[in-house]
Amino acid sequence: MIGIATFLVLVLDISAIVDILKSSADTANKALWIVLILILPVIGMVLYFLIVKKKYEKAYVSSARSFIFDDLDRRMQRGQGSGERHRKRGETY
Repeated sequence: MIGIATFLVLVLDISAIVDILKSSADTANKALWIVLILILPVIGMVLYFLIVKKKYEKAYVSSARSFIFDDLDRRMQRGQGSGERHRKRGETY
């Protein structure tokens, strides 16, 4: 059982380190996170996935949401929204 847990932690640590290296963070932050994961494998990995990944996920969702709503606003201003299309044909809903 200990071998499986150790293997799982190793795989997750390697995954976190690869994710850190591929990130756009500055070199000092990357080095700090990698050292933390190497010194405290379980705690470092958990902290990385809880703190950093949540922050990037929120930023990604926020940018995607603004992209969608900005596009919707532009369409509505040009009269391409679904309500305008129905009104032009004389239909009501």
